[in-house]
Amino acid sequence: TDDDTDDDGIQQQQQCYRAVQPVILQGKPDFNNNGALSVLEHIAKIGLDTVNLCIKERKKHVVEGMTTTTLSSSSLLPTEKETTKQSHHLLQFLAEDFASLLTLTAKQCSRPPSELSPSGQYLFGIACACMIRVAPSVTIHILQNTIMNDDDDDDNNNNNNDGDRIITTIRKNGIPYPILLFDELFDTESSSTVELCGGGISNLIRAGGVAISATHRPGYFSGGLACRTVTLSGGKVLLGGG
Repeated sequence: TDDDTDDDGIQQQQQCYRAVQPVILQGKPDFNNNGALSVLEHIAKIGLDTVNLCIKERKKHVVEGMTTTTLSSSSLLPTEKETTKQSHHLLQFLAEDFASLLTLTAKQCSRPPSELSPSGQYLFGIACACMIRVAPSVTIHILQNTIMNDDDDDDNNNNNNDGDRIITTIRKNGIPYPILLFDELFDTESSSTVELCGGGISNLIRAGGVAISATHRPGYFSGGLACRTVTLSGGKVLLGGG
């Protein structure tokens, strides 16, 4: 039946985007070409750009697969304009959530990233990485919403509430918080920068995120920020902390 086909399509989409992979951060974000955007706008835009990329990958998967299930779902895949419309409220909600967890103030969020302090720039970069990591889960919810509500295209009231409906769904079912890998991220900074970022990183971890740091300066993460330390040499584990 059509319902069975739609269910199969959703399952394939979930399998396509469910791989658990960390986002790797190696330095401060590059925001030179986005001076017109505020910190919060930039964080939300990173999420939207990544969601659109995920949907493009899904469309590519549909074309390459050319199965009955994917073909029936392909006409329901949203355009970039539809994606922006459906995801606007949700991505704004997530951007504000991550910025708040990472202790970026309303004043900081309303200014261009270039005006942030060094610690603020790192927290901004971490917030952007969080949006990149949750984008596949957002994509799944958008595609589900598109398939389940395809018959409601003429209902303007329904369309106007797409974003709110997705937010309600995600609040009910949850979005996995991000897994982040700091690849020597703070090694060239002073310990005070890590201390200033520590509260926000701790908030993110308490909310359900995972932060792993590959560093030559493990002392930077002492004092309660690190719950476990593993010492490596030449790829071999010398000491594993509990």
